[in-house]
Amino acid sequence: MVPSRGDDLDIKEVKAKTTTNNIASQKVLEQNGFEHIETSDKEFEMDGQMLKFITYTWTNKPLFNHQSDAAV
Repeated sequence: MVPSRGDDLDIKEVKAKTTTNNIASQKVLEQNGFEHIETSDKEFEMDGQMLKFITYTWTNKPLFNHQSDAAV
């Protein structure tokens, strides 16, 4: 989902939102390295269901510690 881990595009962070009833999207985000950071306190109605937003974040972390690479 995230191209080349974001390294080629200098991406630092990506945020995503889904709803509490969208389990499939939650699984996809988590399987691709997104971390659940917040569930909204506010509810809203959609298609007769009361839902909340769930916020996820993905942070581009270096694959290697460049300081330790220099010592090798």
